[in-house]
Amino acid sequence: MRGGRNDIPPDQLGDASPTAEERRGPLPAPLLTWCNALWDSRTAVNAQLDEIARYAAPDRAGFGGMGPSPGDDGRQKIWDSTPEDAALTLAAALHGMLTNPATEWLSLELDGDADRDDAEISAFMESAQAAVTAALASHEGGFHQEVNQFYLDLACFGWAVFLVEDRGNRPCFRAINPSQCALDENAGGRVDSVLRRWNMSPAALVEEFGKDAVSEKVRNAVENGTAPGARVGVSHLVCPLSRLPESVRSDVARNRGGKAEKPFASLYYETEGGHCLSRGGFDELPYMCPRWSKRSGEIYGRGPGHVCLPDMRVLNRVAQAQLVGAEKLADPPLLAADDSVVGRIRSGAGGITYVRPDALQQGRGLMQLPVDFRLDVAEAVLEKRRGAVRGAFLNDRIQMAGGPQMTATEVMARERKQNLVLGPVLGRLESEFLGPLTDRVFMLLLRAGAFAVPPGLAGRELRARYVSPLARAQRQSAAEAFGLALQYLAGFTQADPTIMDNFDFNSAARDSRELFGYPRKYLLDERKVQKNRQERAQQAQTAALARMAEQAGPALASAATEQEKGR
Repeated sequence: MRGGRNDIPPDQLGDASPTAEERRGPLPAPLLTWCNALWDSRTAVNAQLDEIARYAAPDRAGFGGMGPSPGDDGRQKIWDSTPEDAALTLAAALHGMLTNPATEWLSLELDGDADRDDAEISAFMESAQAAVTAALASHEGGFHQEVNQFYLDLACFGWAVFLVEDRGNRPCFRAINPSQCALDENAGGRVDSVLRRWNMSPAALVEEFGKDAVSEKVRNAVENGTAPGARVGVSHLVCPLSRLPESVRSDVARNRGGKAEKPFASLYYETEGGHCLSRGGFDELPYMCPRWSKRSGEIYGRGPGHVCLPDMRVLNRVAQAQLVGAEKLADPPLLAADDSVVGRIRSGAGGITYVRPDALQQGRGLMQLPVDFRLDVAEAVLEKRRGAVRGAFLNDRIQMAGGPQMTATEVMARERKQNLVLGPVLGRLESEFLGPLTDRVFMLLLRAGAFAVPPGLAGRELRARYVSPLARAQRQSAAEAFGLALQYLAGFTQADPTIMDNFDFNSAARDSRELFGYPRKYLLDERKVQKNRQERAQQAQTAALARMAEQAGPALASAATEQEKGR
């Protein structure tokens, strides 16, 4: 068993872990029944998701059964690529706005501000943030390679699945095909159970889980040799430990070697027959399953692909009809009397078609069949539907508009307006994707010893704050309001200069980094700022005393002279 599947590698199972014989056999019937019911619960949305995949993401089809076969990209019946291009544009925009590798899009901070000035804690927070950022930027982990596909799934289907695995010394990221997954929610409406099903070759199954863990059928297939295309269905269930039957729950607890129970159970089993392959657990849910939007009472989300599905249907149908009509205009059908042509009609270049002389004389030879097809009308319909599809995928709002004469301020204002378009989506992505993602990566690195927690942080909860351009655009509205207030009050300062004493400009300066996202090193530590202010105050006081002494010097000398004369 590889350590990447569960948070408990084999060498940490302890003496109480079950033997291979104990782990063999099917899972309890009630658990398998619940798993099958969970998988079947997605049936109601399979047909619609497959239709969306047909037009916008052919590579991700297969919700209702088999997807494209090897070598088949699923695009044979696609006559217009606008939906796929629009979805790719939205996915790229989400990647650039939310998790841009070229910007500092996340930061870690404590649940309170009391220890912000502690040097040890500040150093720990910076090292932890650097470690999390490095793990996300690592080519070995593949975050940025996978997250773009994840955003594409989210844009098309309205929900997506992102897996964060533990590979021992580093997290590994994968965008899972939604057609392989079924979801369930808790009472709070958050996804807490994921059932994933996919196929593996018998040899790969033995390599992954070990010869003793697989069923006898799979072992025999490997020992006797199987066809290269043979596959075995594999299921992976991750759910809260409380949802498991007591017998399975106790086995999972024993599989941890007597350690504290982990909140999420992990069960791998062969789909056919329910033979258990592996039991373990996770400290955090390894699957992130955000939804673009969600109707009340539904589990699976809805997204731009659902909105423009009627337009995608019409667009594909009209594009096909336009091609057929254009072909008829370019190579029109021929009209001939049934007894006028000798042999067959040769319509190729240089072809000679023989016609009876009497038919030619009577005007009954070959002639073109009139084709009354309006390409301009078809093109107008196509352009309208293309615009509707691009609008549903927000292409018209996320792409920059305006002339080259725009000032930097106008560009920033326009970008903020564009970013605010995705504001409603940002809230759900922060709670269902970005937050759990950062927590998962942080805890994996912490357990791996990537950084040590200082004593001052014992028992403290860490909270992630996101500084994506979308979140920053929302926060910058407060800065704009403050700037407008200062402009409004500027005229009153001439009458009463003390009016500005109502504002805390120091706090405004400290908050500017969160608002505009400049590097942390540009902002001095508050203790350093206080020290600099004290030094300036002392220097000013010393200078004032020196000036007073200089001004008082002649008077003191004169007084001393008068005193001497009086003697």
